Amino acid sequence: EDAIYSLAIDSNNDIFVAGGTTSLDFPTTPFAYNSNYLDSLDADAFVSKIQSDGSQLLNSTYFGSTNYDQAYFVEISNNLDVYLFGQTKAQGNSLIFNTNYFQVNGNQFISIFSPDLSVLKKSTVVGSGKGSPDISPTAFLVDVCNRVYFSGWGSNIGGGTLSTLNLPVTANCFQSTTDGNDFYLMVINESLDSVVYATYFGGSQSAEHVDGGTSRFDKKGIIYQSV
Repeated sequence: EDAIYSLAIDSNNDIFVAGGTTSLDFPTTPFAYNSNYLDSLDADAFVSKIQSDGSQLLNSTYFGSTNYDQAYFVEISNNLDVYLFGQTKAQGNSLIFNTNYFQVNGNQFISIFSPDLSVLKKSTVVGSGKGSPDISPTAFLVDVCNRVYFSGWGSNIGGGTLSTLNLPVTANCFQSTTDGNDFYLMVINESLDSVVYATYFGGSQSAEHVDGGTSRFDKKGIIYQSV
């Protein structure tokens, strides 16, 4: 089973797709960061680069841990690095690499790869540290200054385990409290070393949520959030 959730196009018009797979034989390429399926049961994340005319798989790699991982968004930076944002159930610091901002047992990952998907440059995990995903990702951006933006919703609708409780916020946040059923927005600096901004957004009358992929940022850092 393979699922694609996101697509991005670089300055050469080559196409990047990202998602999750439980396939042992998902196509990877020579010198990929990881050519092997890491889990025996749950999904691994993947990202693949396809030539602009669709004629060739240029680069492709698995990514994740021995637990559940899925990439919900892929973005390309000004220097053509490849950024992934997704959910994970990786434990401890297994997806933390070369960054100073992280939450041990955080279950949303942000990872940066070289343009040919052979080198993991940086990776961090964020969240409450409860050991399972906090939010369903709804938007992701690498802006003109390579700052990283993401948003998502946490809600127990349908008996789910998502929740915005105990996610970190900054002193200048728009909303500092949550009932657990709200949106969440975070901005991290270019080197993934510090939080620039983080806030809740929502009220107490309903369990705010949105279908995936229906919210957007623009490159100047404005979020357009449907609810």
